[in-house]
Amino acid sequence: MKKIGDNWREHGLPLLLYGFLTLLLTWPTARDFSTHLSGGGDARNNMWMIWHVKEAFLGHHQLFDMPLLYYPAGVNLLSRGLGPVAGILALPFWPLGPEAAHNGSLLVGFWISGYTMYLLARTLGFSRPVALFTGLMLLVSPMHLAGVFGHMTKTFMGLLPLGLLTLHRVLTPGRSAGWAGATAIVLLLTLFHNGYQFVFSSLALIFFSLAYLWQATVEKRPAIRRRVMLTAGVVILFVGPFLLPFIKASQDPFVPVDRHLESVNNQPDLVQFLLPPEFTRLWGDKTSNWLQTHDVFDSIEKAVFLSWTGLALCLAAFLSGFRPARPWLLFTALAVLFAAGPSLQLVGRRYFTEYRLTIMMPYAMLTALPGFEFMRAPGRFMMIGAVAFAVGASFGLAWLMHRFPRAGRYLPVLAAVLVLLEVWPRPWPQEQLRPIPQIYQQIANDEEVYGVFDLPVKTREDEWHGGYASYYQRYQMVHHKGIVSGYLARTYRNHPLFPCVIPEFMAPRPDVLVDGKPAQCDTNILYDLAYFNYRYVVWHKQDQALARLPETAWGEAQAALFVEKYFGDKEPFLEDELSRVYRVPPLAEAAASLSPTMGLTHNWYALEEGVRRWAKSPATLFISLPQPQQLELQITPGPVYEPETATGVGNRGMLVVEVNNDYLTTLTIDSHKMTSVPLALPAGVHTVSLALEAGNFQPRRYSGDDWRILSFAIESINLKTNSKRGERHRR
Repeated sequence: MKKIGDNWREHGLPLLLYGFLTLLLTWPTARDFSTHLSGGGDARNNMWMIWHVKEAFLGHHQLFDMPLLYYPAGVNLLSRGLGPVAGILALPFWPLGPEAAHNGSLLVGFWISGYTMYLLARTLGFSRPVALFTGLMLLVSPMHLAGVFGHMTKTFMGLLPLGLLTLHRVLTPGRSAGWAGATAIVLLLTLFHNGYQFVFSSLALIFFSLAYLWQATVEKRPAIRRRVMLTAGVVILFVGPFLLPFIKASQDPFVPVDRHLESVNNQPDLVQFLLPPEFTRLWGDKTSNWLQTHDVFDSIEKAVFLSWTGLALCLAAFLSGFRPARPWLLFTALAVLFAAGPSLQLVGRRYFTEYRLTIMMPYAMLTALPGFEFMRAPGRFMMIGAVAFAVGASFGLAWLMHRFPRAGRYLPVLAAVLVLLEVWPRPWPQEQLRPIPQIYQQIANDEEVYGVFDLPVKTREDEWHGGYASYYQRYQMVHHKGIVSGYLARTYRNHPLFPCVIPEFMAPRPDVLVDGKPAQCDTNILYDLAYFNYRYVVWHKQDQALARLPETAWGEAQAALFVEKYFGDKEPFLEDELSRVYRVPPLAEAAASLSPTMGLTHNWYALEEGVRRWAKSPATLFISLPQPQQLELQITPGPVYEPETATGVGNRGMLVVEVNNDYLTTLTIDSHKMTSVPLALPAGVHTVSLALEAGNFQPRRYSGDDWRILSFAIESINLKTNSKRGERHRR
């Protein structure tokens, strides 16, 4: 019985405490557990991801490959922000519905994060009251709380302290060397949860390995050095083979993984480390109003506030001179430096002195290294920073309890109350899922695999089509068919198969020509849909209860134009109160009205001053043909990358041309001079790839402020067809 009582005090009580706090801090998630998604933002996207994990466990999908998004091209999910760990946490809740699965994963991840932080504190030797406070500090860290808005990668941070726990044990004299394997397993799980956390955990493990060596006595250093080398070897052995596919996926030329330049827009202001975030109940409005008057804007990526109580306790730890506290305080300071972004921003200012100089921060150097280009939100460093900050504050609390023994039993409670008052959040937003149209309930029982094209593609002109596609991913969870797009953290820059279904890409481009006239990109959309095995076009009606009409009018108009243009007066195949459904005609019928056309797909930039359009190698375009033809692709290039020149820009290069992934030819191109490439293509849709042998460059590396990755420019691309043969064919 005594052992049961000890286990209850050691583990049961903390689990109960953190579970209770989780329900309060994430309110009203528990109240609407099976009826609403908590948080909004990326919540629909997260729900789809945990559904995909469930389907993979049932054998219906591959875990890291999804051909039903951007169907039939598919997507690789290795570069996805949220990994499968969150989906595993959701598995027990699926019998209650998708909302419960999402909310269950959120709550369990949140709860475990506090508990694993508590376990780390106990492993470091803190008393139970101090360790409970340590777990609370991580639980209520602003970056952790901000994850409830829709960043499920942040709501589960439990693997970060768990990795440091296993490292501490493997480097503690007398402990089993088997803890090296546990460290590797935790790091592997971190990789499968989130790339950011994997980087943060790896950096923390390296730092604290060096810290243990630094703090060890001369006699103990050889043994610790051997343990460090053992741990490094086991980590490489366990994690390395799984890391390689992630690296390979990040090198896909058509998926923009290099997004570190976005860090300038996402970086926090230095004052935001000292001001509670806008979602806090007591301080949020005051903080938001003050920041806006100084042109500083808050967001969940900038929730980097360091608790005032925590700072006071860290100061106490520093003044105590307690040697084991120093690495944790130093790592907290380093995390703040990296979280501050590529250059210092202070009260809205990035430039200082009359010379308008910037102050470069360590983050700029880190993200310039190979493998770190994906990082676009510096503030996320406070995920691992919150772990070190909690431990540093706990050292200060432990010292104060020792220094003032009479008040010792009350200090952890007082510190916890003060921290909670600083960061207690407002109730989080909730989202109710849209009802399921009848057509999706019908085709759910159809075992055939085909595509469904949903309209509108988006509701506002300035909206990203992929973001709106998360509504259609919800429907995909019911009908299990392919859809034309999808919301993923990192996906195709341009649509791999249907660039012309996106409204902003439909307009004719003056530099993309067919027989000397601007190509009509959307001419053959019905043929393309039939060619790629789409069966239905579903026009979703506005839902008065869930959509605000002024914000959806633009999308409705675009959808109406699409239906009028391609289906005319045809009656819907099926109609209910939620949708109108049209059948995509068979391929032979769609081909009857097919016209030769061409459009740009991957790695093209906007037309500059109506003169040239830059591309990144390899740049691709598509050609649609109604019948086999002998063609000429007439390319008039602009400037090209020449490494030997002072600016990186020259007038001559070697262009490699591939058709449908098969090498065709390599030809010399000169600026302003047309070059022809003969093509003999069968009927159908074809992909042409253009790549400069010299590769790509960044003008910023030579001079100026252009950070784009460029290769060559074109002034025009003209597809010269055999028009007479086409006329005979039509007759």
